[in-house]
Amino acid sequence: MLLKDMFVKPIDRDIKGVIKVGQGDEENIKQELEEYVVTRELQKHFAEFFASYKKGINGNTDKMGVWISGFFGSGKSHFLKILSYLLANKEVDGKKALEYFVEDNKISDPMVLADMRLASSVPTDVVLFNIDSKSEMSGKQSKDAIVSVFLKVFNEMQGFCGSIPVLADLERNLVEAGRYEEFKEKFEDITTPFNISEVHFKQHNGIIAEVTVECEGKSVVAIAAGNGRLNAVSNALKNQFRLEYDLTTYQEHALEQSSRSKAIAYVGIRSKDGEHYWGAGVDQDIIRASINALLTAINNMVNAK
Repeated sequence: MLLKDMFVKPIDRDIKGVIKVGQGDEENIKQELEEYVVTRELQKHFAEFFASYKKGINGNTDKMGVWISGFFGSGKSHFLKILSYLLANKEVDGKKALEYFVEDNKISDPMVLADMRLASSVPTDVVLFNIDSKSEMSGKQSKDAIVSVFLKVFNEMQGFCGSIPVLADLERNLVEAGRYEEFKEKFEDITTPFNISEVHFKQHNGIIAEVTVECEGKSVVAIAAGNGRLNAVSNALKNQFRLEYDLTTYQEHALEQSSRSKAIAYVGIRSKDGEHYWGAGVDQDIIRASINALLTAINNMVNAK
């Protein structure tokens, strides 16, 4: 018998050496749940955490926070991620997160396991993120930096704009008023009189855009350079159709927290007479979403004349 044959699992399997909050696809999450070892010390931490969590389910408590501390490499992030999977009872590869713990007998105390079952049975929204990757400022720059990041991530989790709280409030108010779909009908992907059927980019002293535009039954190819893709497309449309406006606002964000989620972009332009026009675009490709938003703003401007 070889030494490797003494182990239940193949010893040459790929195991991630570092676990980071906010990182992971389903295969990584499955591995984390399967490979997670609950030591005697962790048994105590799981027991303490879920006993406290149960108090919030069965009654009221003002003890809302948990602080996880430890030395570098002690497993803080890993423990936090596993807790997030259990609280959300995330389904991974056809199994709930808690099932990985039950089937592998990771928790020895049946009372702790009962508390975990109770926690996983309660509908829970989990917002898991790495504050360093989400923050646009350091704590030294602003005493409100952490609060700003929490607000940004919370808005993104709900499918609203994370970087501009005012825009997130607008989206939230529209949803609560039941008028978000009406808003999108007015400002999303308006394709008359101009419709862009094809766009190609190439790099040469900046970005060059080759834009195929459908207008009044005719197809026209417009070409222009810019300091970015959206700027190049904007310049191509301006030059080809003698449009006069300034691009004043651009913002985009994901509609869901998923690698396959669609993005929404907002574009604002100002015409030569000072009027503002807006457009929104939705697409899985953020560049296409921003182009659609620009096109809608332009069409709103032209249709208003």
